[in-house]
Amino acid sequence: MICTMQAHKSNSLESIISRSRELVQSGDYKQAYKLSRKAVASGASDADLSLIYGVCAYANANPSEAIKSLRKALRLRPGFKDALFNLGRILLACGKPEDAIDHLSRLATDHPDFPGAQTNLAAAYYSSGQLEPAGVAYQKAIDLAPENPETAELYNLLGSIYREREANALSEKAFRKA
Repeated sequence: MICTMQAHKSNSLESIISRSRELVQSGDYKQAYKLSRKAVASGASDADLSLIYGVCAYANANPSEAIKSLRKALRLRPGFKDALFNLGRILLACGKPEDAIDHLSRLATDHPDFPGAQTNLAAAYYSSGQLEPAGVAYQKAIDLAPENPETAELYNLLGSIYREREANALSEKAFRKA
């Protein structure tokens, strides 16, 4: 009887996670937040649920709950790519670039072919005044996805960094590529 109950609980949690994911993909963060919050409040503990709840909490103007939930996702599944990315992105948006650097550096190391890791890492370095590593990360993002529609913007950011570092020749070269 216990095994059946656990299977039902597990199946129910999987259903909540699946439905929440569908809601997020359709852009309905409010409903996904309500659904995932109920599961979290009932004591459910799952890395995917924590990820969804964290992303939805942030989308619903609750950044502290988002950060808490994403940290939980990482405790439950260390190295969880999506949790590292979202936690770093949210920490950066909340004005905590040094904290963001910790998570985004790990993400960039664990997933060196992920341009989003490099772009957000560069932004975190830039926000914390670390121009040289910001430039390196922006260049890696460009090299990883040269056909990305955002590449022109990355070249502009790279040019700005070079200008701030008074590397005018490199700055002009970056701006020309934009």
